[in-house]
Amino acid sequence: MEGKPMKQCEKCGGRLAMRVVPEYQHEIVGLPGVVLVDTVEERYCVKCGAVASVLFPNLPGMIAAIALARVKHRQKLTGREVRFMREALGWSSTELAEKLGLDAATMSRWENDRQRIGSASERLLRVMVCEFLAAKAPAINTDLREVMLMRIEPAKPRLKPPRICLRGIDMKIARRREKVWEEAA
Repeated sequence: MEGKPMKQCEKCGGRLAMRVVPEYQHEIVGLPGVVLVDTVEERYCVKCGAVASVLFPNLPGMIAAIALARVKHRQKLTGREVRFMREALGWSSTELAEKLGLDAATMSRWENDRQRIGSASERLLRVMVCEFLAAKAPAINTDLREVMLMRIEPAKPRLKPPRICLRGIDMKIARRREKVWEEAA
């Protein structure tokens, strides 16, 4: 039975239908401030309204697009965002620590907000994200030079996370159409 889509609501037995969510705002992959516009699909019960499942097209591309969009904001990265960037790159904390010339304990302190990431390390992490994730999110325009020369704003308590709005679009890549993510206004 696994793998077959449900046809009835598990709560009330009502019929399930699909809809595109105009603005999906949830702490997607653990980051606040991310809004997905007119792309996420929900399977929901027409009788009781319960959401049975949520579909994100091109999930690896979405994760890369979120990382790239966040890199472009000048606000200092939080520990949660450092972890997100590392996971988006597909590296363990030990691997990223080695690439940055640090020990794993420092990475742990950054990711758990016990120590702020240094500005040189943060800049290098941002550059790595641009370099290694750009191909997965081809509709996100990143200027590597701009990121390298960016003046990162100091951390301020209770500062809202940057708002990142993305929309899924169809793009021709290697002679076929694929769903990719772009920044939405």
